[in-house]
Amino acid sequence: MFFLNAAFFQAVFAACMLPCSFANDSPIVDGRQIAISSDISQIHKELVTEVLLDLIPAETWVDHGIHCTPDLNEFRIIDIASGNFIPHPANQSAVLFTFCQPGHNFGENGIAIIAENKVIGLVVYSGGWDHRISALPDINQDGRMEIRISGGGVNQGEIWSTSAIIGFSDGGVTSYGRIADFSDDCENPYGRSGKEAAAIFVDAGPEPVFWRQTYRQPCDRQEGWQIMEKRQRFTLEADDVDYRRIK
Repeated sequence: MFFLNAAFFQAVFAACMLPCSFANDSPIVDGRQIAISSDISQIHKELVTEVLLDLIPAETWVDHGIHCTPDLNEFRIIDIASGNFIPHPANQSAVLFTFCQPGHNFGENGIAIIAENKVIGLVVYSGGWDHRISALPDINQDGRMEIRISGGGVNQGEIWSTSAIIGFSDGGVTSYGRIADFSDDCENPYGRSGKEAAAIFVDAGPEPVFWRQTYRQPCDRQEGWQIMEKRQRFTLEADDVDYRRIK
């Protein structure tokens, strides 16, 4: 048996200030991981297709000069994630969909929250070619899980990916910001600087704190990911997307 005095605890606390500040050592976003979309049941497809077309207001597709009426020809369900996004006793699914693709990397998109085969939450927004949705831990500790929307594109041999983090709030949507989490110019003959990726960590709380660690991988693919910049605190980029809460 041994006894620890106050000086010992002070020393441990001081040594732990930086590394112990990460409440969760698992990243909420990791650009090194390949995103795989989830399977969507026929029930979800039918529910979203039939119900949401009636819920999407007409003004959403004429904003910014975009004129394309949402119908079954344009409507497409992209991905689905399970979680607890809105206060409700039943299990919930967040369904990412698009109802208009007016141009290259432009999309009129939406997220529907479904519980017990009913739409209990709906957001629409003008964004890009978003391709995945995933549930995140409760970042602000309000009892609701947050949502990651993954998007990106390809242009002239360069690939990039971004992640937006949002959450359903009381009657609205909270946007935490956007992150550039992956880039690859190995197919660009004038680039070939390699691949870069970011892993994002968070200290949950009413004012969540975000941390980032970046990695690099050469184009020859013979080496694994190497740390470029060790984990440090950072601020997410402002997300200029207007997430409009419909329901």
